[in-house]
Amino acid sequence: TTKSSSSSKLNYTYKQLIAFVATTVCIWLSEPILSLVDTAVVGKTSSTLELAALGPATMVFDSAVYLIYFLAISTTNILSRALAKGDTAEGLYEQRKTVSHALGLAASIGLFIMLLIGGPSGLPL
Repeated sequence: TTKSSSSSKLNYTYKQLIAFVATTVCIWLSEPILSLVDTAVVGKTSSTLELAALGPATMVFDSAVYLIYFLAISTTNILSRALAKGDTAEGLYEQRKTVSHALGLAASIGLFIMLLIGGPSGLPL
């Protein structure tokens, strides 16, 4: 029974690892897929002038996303350490602290970029 108990725990760990890796891969694949969808929709529904204008806009957005990737990677690493501590009081505190700090930093960066692009009134039209 010890071997079967150990084997089921090992399988459960592999399931968690696969879910963790799949989430991380989705983070890395989301931005190129979004750029591809934008280009496909604009190319199908708009003129060549609008498609040409999409190129520099996509590059600016892609660069901003690559600069912000540190947040996803560092949050994933810190949260994995907190999850490894389990459901203890210290582990739950670390999980909550990590998520709240990541959300606060993401909101601050988003607000800064919004103000940088368009000022308090939003994007100029």
